[in-house]
Amino acid sequence: MSRSVFAALLAILLALPLHAQIVKVTQTDGKVIQGDLLGYENGKYRLRLAGGDLQEIDEARVQDVVLLFPTGDRVPARDTGVLAAARAAFERNDLDLALQKISEAVRTLDDDRSQMADLAARISSAYLEKLLDQRDPSRFTEGLRQVFPSLTPGVRKEFFQKMADRFVDLDRSAPDNQFTAALGDALARLADEGSMAEETRYALAELFVARALKEIDRKEYGNALTLFKGAARVDPKRRDALKGRILETALARARALAE
Repeated sequence: MSRSVFAALLAILLALPLHAQIVKVTQTDGKVIQGDLLGYENGKYRLRLAGGDLQEIDEARVQDVVLLFPTGDRVPARDTGVLAAARAAFERNDLDLALQKISEAVRTLDDDRSQMADLAARISSAYLEKLLDQRDPSRFTEGLRQVFPSLTPGVRKEFFQKMADRFVDLDRSAPDNQFTAALGDALARLADEGSMAEETRYALAELFVARALKEIDRKEYGNALTLFKGAARVDPKRRDALKGRILETALARARALAE
């Protein structure tokens, strides 16, 4: 590796910031709680405190949630000794040692990035769970668009399961609610056969088809098409049976748009 390439790599590593790891929750009574955000469910934030204790905080008592930066002293600081050793070796042209030291720094950086990605996914999931509880269709749709890409595969699958469970409940208790429709639309667009447990997928596909037929009765062909396609994705065994329905609905939608 040339000295110029090594110099550029070293400069980049030294300039990279530390990553945030913990959150600060400010309650309505002014009390501040700091810890790892584990999730948000049933209107409560779940945190792991510095001593390892778990604490749940009711949403009604929360004034603000902030991702801390820089991090508290629970997170290991960057090992500047490794970088200093790499720089010193580089300056005396000992490139073998410099490469060894810079590789150690890169491994540390990769660990930081992995921790940051995990934290971002947990925060995004907690935020979406909060929107699920609020049942505001426009806020949920926009929030999903903004943060869904940041979810890791494991967190994404877990959240899909929660979305599906909530949709099944709402379809039973509030089938004509706007949020129920928005949640079903989001699931139909995003979910696939690997998104959730098998039994959930079958139940979800049944609901999609039933709701699609109701949308056709209301001449909402675009909504019906989304639901039929969603049913085919979450339950591949239905694909052949739904091909005709999907084609008919697409043609009906095209005719409606042309009128």
